[in-house]
Amino acid sequence: AFDVTVRFVEELGVLTFAYVEMTGVEGTLTVQLPGRTYLSAGKRIRLDAAPVGAYLFDAAGRAFARLAAAPAMADAVSP
Repeated sequence: AFDVTVRFVEELGVLTFAYVEMTGVEGTLTVQLPGRTYLSAGKRIRLDAAPVGAYLFDAAGRAFARLAAAPAMADAVSP
C-alpha cells in the first residue's frame, strides 16, 4: 500500500484519473480509478494495487516490460 496526497482529480464518467504525490518520489503519479470516485485536492489517501494490474514507465515515457499478463478489463474493475 502507498500513502499519497491528491493534487488534481479528472472525472471522465466511467473512470477517474487522480494525479498524486508520494513522499520520496519525484514528480506526480497518475492513478486510474473506477468511475465516480469522490476525491479532492489535498486529501491523503492510501492506494493498493495488485502488481499484475500496474503499468510502470521510465522517465522518457517508455513502458517497462511486463512480467505477467495484464487482466482483462472486465476482470480489473469490481462492481
